[in-house]
Amino acid sequence: MAEQNHAPVRTGALTLLIVVVVIGLALLAVLTFSTARADAAMADRYGQQVTAQTAIENQGEIWLSKVDEAIAQSTEDGTLVWDDLQARLPQGTVLDTRTGEVSVTLLSEEGNGSLYAAVTVQSDGRFTVTAWQLTTDWEEDTTLNVWQG
Repeated sequence: MAEQNHAPVRTGALTLLIVVVVIGLALLAVLTFSTARADAAMADRYGQQVTAQTAIENQGEIWLSKVDEAIAQSTEDGTLVWDDLQARLPQGTVLDTRTGEVSVTLLSEEGNGSLYAAVTVQSDGRFTVTAWQLTTDWEEDTTLNVWQG
């Protein structure tokens, strides 16, 4: 039998390439995980904000229905009785008899926003919504989520 000389397989470069690929994939996995956590936290904050806005909008709609009911009860023979309307309006409501504007500022339950709503009432008992302004108190986020090692 004749001896055949085989060159040894050089695995150094291949091993180095595989190590670099594995490290790259591990780095991408860590970045993906941290991005997913940040996105989940942001989605939670947005969900809480939308829930608070929806709650205060609901309070505004309830106020508007009470104002509509008060206007209907204060109208006699197609004419609005302003003094009667003032007594029937929900608590916290402001009536300006000169302009016919009925307004209120509702605060959110969390205390981080408000709704200013106003309607203009005509002497025949019809009204038009003239303002529906939702504001949210803004606070700067000064926290730095820095990796400490």
